[in-house]
Amino acid sequence: MLPIAQPVGSCSADRRGIAIAWKIFTLLIYAPVIVSAFLSVSLLRTVAEQTGISSFAAPSINQTSEHAEIEGNPTPLLGESIIFIRDRMSRHGMPPNPRMYFIHIGKAGGISLRRSMDANRIKSMLPCRMNKTRYGEDDDDCRVPMPGESEVFRHILSYFHIANQDHTEEENRWLLNSSNTFLYSVRDPIDRLVSAYNYHKHIDVGSIRHRNFYIECFPHGMNSLMDTKRYKGHNESIKKCKAKDLGAGGTHFSLNYQYYMEYTLRSRPNHSVAVIRMESMWDDVMRLDLALGGTGEIRGTGTKLTHGSERHDYNANLTLPNQIYLCCLLQSEMEAYQRLVLKAFNLNYFQKNKTLSALLAKCNINAVGDLVRDPFSWRKWYHKSGTCNN
Repeated sequence: MLPIAQPVGSCSADRRGIAIAWKIFTLLIYAPVIVSAFLSVSLLRTVAEQTGISSFAAPSINQTSEHAEIEGNPTPLLGESIIFIRDRMSRHGMPPNPRMYFIHIGKAGGISLRRSMDANRIKSMLPCRMNKTRYGEDDDDCRVPMPGESEVFRHILSYFHIANQDHTEEENRWLLNSSNTFLYSVRDPIDRLVSAYNYHKHIDVGSIRHRNFYIECFPHGMNSLMDTKRYKGHNESIKKCKAKDLGAGGTHFSLNYQYYMEYTLRSRPNHSVAVIRMESMWDDVMRLDLALGGTGEIRGTGTKLTHGSERHDYNANLTLPNQIYLCCLLQSEMEAYQRLVLKAFNLNYFQKNKTLSALLAKCNINAVGDLVRDPFSWRKWYHKSGTCNN
């Protein structure tokens, strides 16, 4: 019998078929493992975003610890990778090209930040910027790069402080209209007010109204001031002082978080928000610089410039009852501060939760749950807890 003729190339076709079948078989075997690994990575990224910890890559520079003091050298932090920081901030509201208006809230580290960013030089570019935009030209051409200048400070158009006497009305209006991000210097409202007391009593003593506030009524520190505010007796002199509004203590008492938010977010609610917390100032600045494509190297890192009010820190020794009562007096301030922290695109879940938890602890409030997704209601606490009625 003659052999049956085989089609040319049939052997190679069989081998290809076997190879394809083997690949399909292998894929079916390992598919569950691949899917499981993918889901695990996704879960890790979610956890990392909420906690501020990432094991995907180590930072390329020494970043300061979340717990580091303002003064002293930065300590290495094995935290979020640069790419991860940038991606997270972009997804949480950072514009593609942030044009930042720095809001210097009093007694919250603004002097240190303005010195580091060379605010006077930035301000000197405003006339050129305004003229460029008037004719539809790119106002970034007005910026003269400086050696060692950080990326975060390159994005700042200028600053606002108190009534912004350093700028004309036209400049203030241009800054509101031409920016897309408010960058606030912030600080725990209790510590900020204690610092304001020290500043106005010991340094800014030019106003007769301030002298009356401090000499006649509250000469012995914040704790004594709170004793007077809580007084329930019948001494007319003490009752007269008790009735004095805290705003009479000076500019930094009256020009508070609510004042600055009225000027900024009330008029420009669609602006993005970033904050630099005084408690972790250089860490916040460095992370923001990395997100903007910088190196994280910030001129002046670790320095602290003040008016000298830190020499009077003995006034900060509040008793717990007085500290809690101060929380009651500041409940609207607490709400405003909390809102800024929650809106800040540059803080991760862990940083927000930690910052707000620390504030509640100062007020002896044992809050449980998620303070980011379910924020604490200071207004409800003030009206319903009974704490502020004692």
